[in-house]
Amino acid sequence: MPSTRLLQVFFLVLASGAALARTAEGEKGALTPIPFGSEVEAADGPQFVAADAKNRPYLLLANRSQVFPVLGDGSFGEPIALAAIPEPDAVVRAAAMEGDARIWVLLARGRLWRATPDEVKRMPDLAFRPDSLAVSGAGIAVGVLPFGTGKGALAAPPRAGRSAPLLFGLSGDRWEPRLFGEAVPGREEVEGVSYVELNQRSSLELAAGAKGRTWVVNRYFYLARSVSPAGKVLVTLRGDATIRQAADDESLDGIAGRIAGERERVGPRMAALANTGVNAILGLAEARDGRLYLVGQERGGRFLDRFDPVRLRVERVPLALEYAGRLTMAAGPEGLYLAGFGAQSGRWWLPWETLEAIPKRA
Repeated sequence: MPSTRLLQVFFLVLASGAALARTAEGEKGALTPIPFGSEVEAADGPQFVAADAKNRPYLLLANRSQVFPVLGDGSFGEPIALAAIPEPDAVVRAAAMEGDARIWVLLARGRLWRATPDEVKRMPDLAFRPDSLAVSGAGIAVGVLPFGTGKGALAAPPRAGRSAPLLFGLSGDRWEPRLFGEAVPGREEVEGVSYVELNQRSSLELAAGAKGRTWVVNRYFYLARSVSPAGKVLVTLRGDATIRQAADDESLDGIAGRIAGERERVGPRMAALANTGVNAILGLAEARDGRLYLVGQERGGRFLDRFDPVRLRVERVPLALEYAGRLTMAAGPEGLYLAGFGAQSGRWWLPWETLEAIPKRA
């Protein structure tokens, strides 16, 4: 992948031929993920799938603090027990493995923790609200929302009208900004629509890439970027920039009206943070060959995109997946593994031989 120049890919994937024709019964030619790990009773709480440095997949059941190796037949091996976060009711919102199934970075209660079987250590605070995680060869990357926490090395959030950091990397015991986003709204806008829109345009999903790179994908619209450890954007993949809203796809003006009606009942904090955006990208993972796999959704249902950053080629196929929430994904020796956010929402895999049959379309 070129590292000395910026590559941008603008694409529109067109459904063509009977293989992608939509019918009343569903979508012909859709890939059907295979459930795995059903012999372990689904626990309440979040789950996360990840691969170690040797490409072996594991599943973390966060509320149990257990890490299960995923075997070649889709069953689980004996679990590894991690030390638990020493705070009551700490729900893990994001997790990433540090190359070894015995070492995980966890996001819970707005704080970052490093968990091993022996202990859990709190990591340095961030000046902005952490929201997503990835660990590559260059270390830990954290996607943040542009709302100041009053903590960390950058104690004061950027002033109104200034661009806000979206991505941080850990350098020693200090977080360094690597990628910046849109301007922070002024005080008069904080309780209005622009604050909600900023949230939706800043929410990220992350995945580790080769050579210390991080894939940075916007959660609510289709924009994927490969970012170097130094913060340089190497490749940009742009799709539909529309942010859809829940239920009747109401506009941001409609959201503002609902927020005004809720303000007396729940107070201004809810008004500032209300978010009814529909996820455009559910999850992502880079395979060992450097190609990026993305699961997304549009009004017609879920799809799987495969992006080759060397040939600048995007291939899309419908995905027969009812689940429509956030996913974690991992590339293992047998195929691509997917896990819904909640442990009872499901976990699936797609064999490599099935993925190689995706229709080739530039």
